[in-house]
Amino acid sequence: MIYAFFESFKYVGHLFPIAFLRIFLGYYWINVATHLYNNGLFTASLYVEELKMELATTQVYDWYKSVLEVIVFPNWQFFSNFVVGAQFLVGLSLILGFLVRPMCLLGIIICLHYVFFSPVQLDILYMTFNATFVTLLWVGAGRCLGLDYYFYKRNRGIWW
Repeated sequence: MIYAFFESFKYVGHLFPIAFLRIFLGYYWINVATHLYNNGLFTASLYVEELKMELATTQVYDWYKSVLEVIVFPNWQFFSNFVVGAQFLVGLSLILGFLVRPMCLLGIIICLHYVFFSPVQLDILYMTFNATFVTLLWVGAGRCLGLDYYFYKRNRGIWW
């Protein structure tokens, strides 16, 4: 496995800039997840009350508004754990370069939530993250400086 890691420099060395972008994006997502965890997203329903007040004032798609009101708000503890856990998992996966393609799909879903329900300044940031996730998914960015190259050599498929 270590030999495959060093071999990835030789065969997919042209992906170095993409690999550094992947590692930076992974660091960002881990940083966001730890920030949300340290702010007490799990323990207080303060965020749910803020979202309910913001939902009344902002323009959101009707189907998204009904999903938030019917499914997410009553089960806020599960969804807060899920969002923070998914962000941490996406960040760790991007740093290690392991299962980058499925985790990019999860990152796209999380970013779409932020795009649907965020101010204009953050909307542009998360649309940029979506474009970056699509690029990482398309290129298979875990094959350079990551563990995906080891599995790509042995088990070729869509996930590696």
